[in-house]
Amino acid sequence: MSTAREKMLAKFANKPVLENKGFFQRAAERVTENYLNSQGEVEPSLEEQMEAVTAEERGKFFADAGTRIGEAIENFAAGAVQGAQEVGRQANRLAAANPLALTGTPMQEGYTNAPVPTQTKEQEKAGELYKKATGNFAEETIAPAAMATALLAPSSFAAPVLSPFVLSSLQTNINKNGAKGVLDTAIEFLPGAGAYQVATQEGATKYARERPGAFAVDIVASLAPDVLGFKAGKHAVKDSVPNYRIAMSSLLGETERRTAYTASKILHNIYDNSKENLPEFKMQEVTVEPLKDTRKVQGMLSENQSLPEVKLAIDEQNFAKNVDAIVQNTYKGDSAVPVMSTPLALELAGAEILPIEISPKNLKKITIGKHNVANGEGMTPEIVKQIPRALTDPIMIFDAEYSGKKGEKRIIAVLDLKDENGTTIVTPFELKQRNNKKGYEINEMLSAFGKEDKVTKQQATKWYEDNVLAGRLRYINKEKTAEWLKSARDEYPMLERAVDSSLTLNIPTEKDFVNLKNRKTEQYSLGNKSAGEDATFGRSGKTKTWGEIKPVTRKEVEAAFNAIVPVRVGGVDKKYKGLFKVGPEVVRSRTFADYATYSHEIGHFLDKKLGVKGSDAELIAGAEKVWGDNSIFREYTNAEKRAEGIAEFTRQIFADPEMAERNFPKYYKNFIQALGNPNNKDLAKKFDRLADVMHRYSLQSDQARARASISFEDDLNLKNMAQKAEDVFAEAYKYAVDDKDPINKFVEAVVEKTGKELSYEDNPYLLARSAASSSKARATMLLDDKGRPADVIEALNKVYNNKLKYAVTLQDILKDVDSVRFPKDYLRSNGYKDNRQAFSTYLAAKRQLELQNIHKEYNGPMEKNLAVSIVENAPKEFAAASEKVYQHFDNVLSILEDADIISEKQHKILSDKYKNYVPMYRDRTLEDAKNIPGYKPKNGLANVANPIKDLVEYGGEWNVIDPLDSLIAYTQKSIDAAERNKVGLALSRLKDVEGIGRYLEERPDLKGKGSPENFVFTVWENGEKKSYQTAPELYDAMVNLSLPTFNIVEKVFMTPAEVMRAGATGTPAFGAFNFARDILTSVLYSNNTTIPVIEPIGNTMYGLWEAFRSNIRKKSSLYREFEAAGVPMTTRISTDRASLKWQKLQETPGIKQGTMVYKAFQKLNQSLEEAARLGEFAAGRRRGKSISEAGMDAKEITTDFSRAGSLGRKYNRYVPFFNAAIQGTDRLIREVKAHPVRLGARVGTAIILPALFEWLAFHDEDWYQDVPQDIRDNYFIARIGDEIVKTPLPQEVAFLSGGFKRGLSKILDDNPDAMNKWASNTLDTMLPDYVPAFMKPFLEWQSSYNFFTEKNVVPVSLQNLPDREQYDIYTSMTAIKLGQALNVSPKKIDNLIQNVGATGAVTLNAMIGDSVLGRENELPAKYMNEKPVIGRFGYTPGKRSQNIEDFYQLYNDTSKEFNAYGKLGKNAKNWNNLKNAMKKVRALNKKRKTILNNPKLSAQEKRTQMDKYQQDIIRIATMANEKYSLKE
Repeated sequence: MSTAREKMLAKFANKPVLENKGFFQRAAERVTENYLNSQGEVEPSLEEQMEAVTAEERGKFFADAGTRIGEAIENFAAGAVQGAQEVGRQANRLAAANPLALTGTPMQEGYTNAPVPTQTKEQEKAGELYKKATGNFAEETIAPAAMATALLAPSSFAAPVLSPFVLSSLQTNINKNGAKGVLDTAIEFLPGAGAYQVATQEGATKYARERPGAFAVDIVASLAPDVLGFKAGKHAVKDSVPNYRIAMSSLLGETERRTAYTASKILHNIYDNSKENLPEFKMQEVTVEPLKDTRKVQGMLSENQSLPEVKLAIDEQNFAKNVDAIVQNTYKGDSAVPVMSTPLALELAGAEILPIEISPKNLKKITIGKHNVANGEGMTPEIVKQIPRALTDPIMIFDAEYSGKKGEKRIIAVLDLKDENGTTIVTPFELKQRNNKKGYEINEMLSAFGKEDKVTKQQATKWYEDNVLAGRLRYINKEKTAEWLKSARDEYPMLERAVDSSLTLNIPTEKDFVNLKNRKTEQYSLGNKSAGEDATFGRSGKTKTWGEIKPVTRKEVEAAFNAIVPVRVGGVDKKYKGLFKVGPEVVRSRTFADYATYSHEIGHFLDKKLGVKGSDAELIAGAEKVWGDNSIFREYTNAEKRAEGIAEFTRQIFADPEMAERNFPKYYKNFIQALGNPNNKDLAKKFDRLADVMHRYSLQSDQARARASISFEDDLNLKNMAQKAEDVFAEAYKYAVDDKDPINKFVEAVVEKTGKELSYEDNPYLLARSAASSSKARATMLLDDKGRPADVIEALNKVYNNKLKYAVTLQDILKDVDSVRFPKDYLRSNGYKDNRQAFSTYLAAKRQLELQNIHKEYNGPMEKNLAVSIVENAPKEFAAASEKVYQHFDNVLSILEDADIISEKQHKILSDKYKNYVPMYRDRTLEDAKNIPGYKPKNGLANVANPIKDLVEYGGEWNVIDPLDSLIAYTQKSIDAAERNKVGLALSRLKDVEGIGRYLEERPDLKGKGSPENFVFTVWENGEKKSYQTAPELYDAMVNLSLPTFNIVEKVFMTPAEVMRAGATGTPAFGAFNFARDILTSVLYSNNTTIPVIEPIGNTMYGLWEAFRSNIRKKSSLYREFEAAGVPMTTRISTDRASLKWQKLQETPGIKQGTMVYKAFQKLNQSLEEAARLGEFAAGRRRGKSISEAGMDAKEITTDFSRAGSLGRKYNRYVPFFNAAIQGTDRLIREVKAHPVRLGARVGTAIILPALFEWLAFHDEDWYQDVPQDIRDNYFIARIGDEIVKTPLPQEVAFLSGGFKRGLSKILDDNPDAMNKWASNTLDTMLPDYVPAFMKPFLEWQSSYNFFTEKNVVPVSLQNLPDREQYDIYTSMTAIKLGQALNVSPKKIDNLIQNVGATGAVTLNAMIGDSVLGRENELPAKYMNEKPVIGRFGYTPGKRSQNIEDFYQLYNDTSKEFNAYGKLGKNAKNWNNLKNAMKKVRALNKKRKTILNNPKLSAQEKRTQMDKYQQDIIRIATMANEKYSLKE
């Protein structure tokens, strides 16, 4: 018989397992005796208990057999768990000593003939221990169950399971018993062998006759290994577990493990209940009891159970028996019923370690009486039996509201146990009562019941909340409470505060429970290990040793304070240490890290937020103790004194909560109640975090305090992963997409706080978006508009609140100047090139004389008598023109006044004093005189410099820059400053929003000065500078928005991108193509339409008419409003005029004619570009929107090219259309967020529905299937007669149309490849190109691959030809000639031209290059859809064939497979067929080339014959794709 069988039989023999007193038995007796002697009363002995056993109870023994059998199985499982754990430990040790030792099959170790390598002593020792562990596990656990497992496992699994054990046992039995050993082995491994051994052992017959019940239990229990074996077999079948040790270990689930720990509480009493032994249990001596209980403890300790678990099991068993006796009305006497010894958790709440007892009357009440489920409540006897275990680890403990009759302390434990109604059970106790019968002290359990509301019959929410609020909480397991709250149906704000709050510093938690458990290992402490067990810091409120406190840095403390309210240093009067700004909600401290002051001032904030009423006298008294006899405090009103008391309370609660409760008891209670309000949940969480950090900071060691003041690189990052990810995304968005996004975040915060949307004029983000484009557009209107000045000023007055008084523009002035007729040779003889130079000299002389009249010491650039002569001898037209110049400058001052940069009073003083003003060099009118001309403004939205500077009264003799050039720069600078200051003004107007101080705080103490280190910027308000402090990210957005600067090398690398951008956008083809896209974007994004599709298309067509009319002829009033809104400056084609030099250059003979052609193209394209925007603008104005609001709608109707990220703006200079791709994608995302339903409906109508019609009409036609997939994805396709028309889709939504059509093909056409590459193509479309323009031509030349089209530069059909012969009918003559001369591919040359100059270069090359170089032969005729402009909307069948592309791909893939693997390659069986098809295709291509070069054929004949052969090629390719595909 195996050792495992022997042990199993020994366990169930009619005697204890350990007959001789060994180490474990002696230990068990000693521990049990100590335990029993420690109780106030020795529990009844087993003999006393057995006296109460009746015949009925003896019959009940057989009913318990099932339970006992199950426990036997669980004991075997527990042994298996321990064995598996030991194998794991030794395996880890062996792996550490010898990593190669476990590479074989663990269970077959020792059965191999492989040579043993030389090993170290450690390796040998590890190997021996591993073999011993695996041997024991195999023999005691696996072997008994192996046959049963193998019967259910697959045949391939049976051999490795059985073979080691069968062979080993067979060898042992043969050596021992000879031939009989074969039978012994067979019997041993058959299922049921254990039962056979029990039944055939000596004395079994007598045993069965005398104790039939016990014998039956033994027989069934001996089958435990077989039961588990069958279970392991099923597990192996189900999961195909290859390793039997893993299978046996994994089948022992959590249920077996948990049950195994308590399984032995009955086993050692099973055989003490025989009839013959009953009369012997008469002994009354107490001294016998420890020995009998030793047998209980001994079995439990042998199963590795802890002593507290053993003690609880005994008490639990005895209590259960007494509960049964109460239920069955067999409990004798009226003595108190023992429950258990007081568990450690109750000691934490103030209970002493005494016996817990309950009166029979009360026990009856909770089992079958008042609280029983039959009487309307939820208690049952089975639930009552679980109370002892639940008491060892309660959820929380409260002091009872009322004491006992004689003032005894009462507590109430809330158990992790629910009654039948699902209500949590509470158990009230009266502590240190006296057992009246036996005279010793006990803790009496008064009752147990589900605590429910009497009215609602639901959980008594208010009872829990009131107890916490009243300060009666004495112990809390925060982890359990948190879990309990998750499952609760009601809100428990006070309990949530108790879980999260550091106000419970003086209340024990599970962390203190762990510490107490570690000190008192013999007492009940059976709660699950909590997170607190690994922590070293408990929130007891007592002074901790330094080693117990987790250090905290000042960075953490500052962050915790700032999480509640912004805390800033400085800006505090010397009389005070700190202050709280009530409106913006900002705390200021005179010194950094003055946490007492921080805490005090935050008290004012909490008072504002919580609004706790009452406790006036208490608070005022507390404030008086702090302030003493202070004169400032004496002047305070009672309300102010009360507020100071609240602030002092807050300081104390952070420093020492017990002190705060002691000094302000009433307010403390009200404060906690207010903080626990669900509406203050977020504030409470931040408060608790600060309380915890402050507590740790105050108790940490001097060394830790010193370290806290040093910032190290590896200091704790205080943000969680979600916050970090959010910050990273925000930074990336600002850099790549929108550099003004922090301002938008600020606006969102304002809207959230006020609950109101901001108007355009009050929205700093929208003003910031428009500032640059509006300033450029408005300056351009004043400087460059050649229309009626009155019309220009009328439009501008609509945005400048009618401030502009004079109808004058620069072009109007120049017209007057140019009209002057000087005598012949006058200009040349005086050194003037034209009238304008003479006029500028006149302006400078007139200004000098004015200044010299006002400031006698002023020195001008010319002698005074010369100035007088110039003024007096000037033509009268100059005087009239100069008056217009001064009026122009007055208009500029009006713009500055409108923006608050100057006040109305300042405007009047300047106008009255300096009537002849023009900018002069030493005048310092401009902030940076060195920048004139070509002024380069700083584009920050704050810290705006006033363009008007103090006059340098002594002047200077240096030359004066051309006043007309200075006028342009001054106008641009002033309007730019005005628009930027409006952003700051809109921001500053929000300073009074309650609680906005985290983002914006006025700093009057700085008196108009900025402070970058403190994130303080300045804004002009009514001519006076004001200072505002803000958050770092908002400060950066407001100040650091300068345009990128570039050095000479960077400018060289930018040139290719600029050339390519100009070539792409400068052709009519681009304008028409883009206009078609804009029609659809207007349908999707319009904010000013009611009728879908039709109305936005109508608006766009109206906008096209207005744009053409205004750009080519006379500007309409609508268009001038459109300009004033800055919309034209947000298009692709917007231009920036910086000085008169550009105008003069355009008028140069020779350049003038080219400029006229260029301008004509530009106006045409600009009209097409502006059409959708102008149509949306007009619709907005019809709806009553302001010019600025309608202008923003117009910018958003399609891509706003003025919007960009700070790095995106720079990178766009290297990569053409980088920003355009980003903005298009972002526009779609923003629309989805803002109007998901509206956009969904519009996409369905304008994108999905047409795609459906297209697919239904053409999907099964050959020509449609031959259209390349990328064209079908990005265009609407239709056939009109013989022409195939394609309408471009907006890039950001094209993937929806393409995906929809592909999906239909996949589902309805049963095309499994329909969705191939759709996701990657979509990503390519939505994301920008990252390859700079100066690198792209070289990369594409080297790779012969076009990254945009994702196609080969040289088509596969031409790749087998010599490089110089790689051309077709679409190749330019320039490329052919160069290719033949340089022996390179003409296709690559054309691609290079495309890369350098885009569509414009290709068009010029086709028009000019072909005509200059000529062709030897006439080109094949071109269809209408192949001609310039129109060709962008057409598709020529066969020009790019999807079927041909697929065929070449199939041929190449199969070729590679065949070359690599021969006949074993994928699709190798079709290789010969594909080669034959390719031969036919190449032959046809050769015929096409011959026709192309045939000079005798006409253009039409060439085209007809070449198209015929092309269709033949398509048919061959289509057939090959269908027949010889890679699909199996």
